[in-house]
Amino acid sequence: MHKLIEDYINNHQYDLSNYNPSNDKLAIIIETRPTPHLQWVISNIKYHTNFLVKHISEGVDSFEDYNKLLTSFDFWKDLPENVLIFQSDSFMLKDWDPKFERYDFIGAPWKWAYDYKGCYPYQLGANGGFSFRKTSAMKRIILKYPPEEFRKIRRNPRGHEDMY
Repeated sequence: MHKLIEDYINNHQYDLSNYNPSNDKLAIIIETRPTPHLQWVISNIKYHTNFLVKHISEGVDSFEDYNKLLTSFDFWKDLPENVLIFQSDSFMLKDWDPKFERYDFIGAPWKWAYDYKGCYPYQLGANGGFSFRKTSAMKRIILKYPPEEFRKIRRNPRGHEDMY
């Protein structure tokens, strides 16, 4: 781990005594690998949001499994409307701003997709590793554009969920 990040983690421990999660907001991390700072990342998200945090630690054994899960209607069908997806390499520096909840999807743009010519299939994607999503929008998209068909149309054969 990079020394700067390691120092940050060591110097930022979170008091979660005021953590009062909302039942209509869910933060999900899908991580099956042993990650030494995983509990710190989860505490960080709890500290900066009022999202209930769910850690999925089984049944996702590959990149393909991860992408299939996040593009599956069954995954989204019973989730609350507001979902934050995060990964073990992400963390928050400021508290969650509820104004983000008016959008269907928020994810960091892929700067490289705009820097290179000929990257058209990737220009409409955004980084899903730390992203906010409306469950209703995800279900609507999955029904309108079945993932298998979309992978062919958009030249996305590996099924990257954040390109979807």
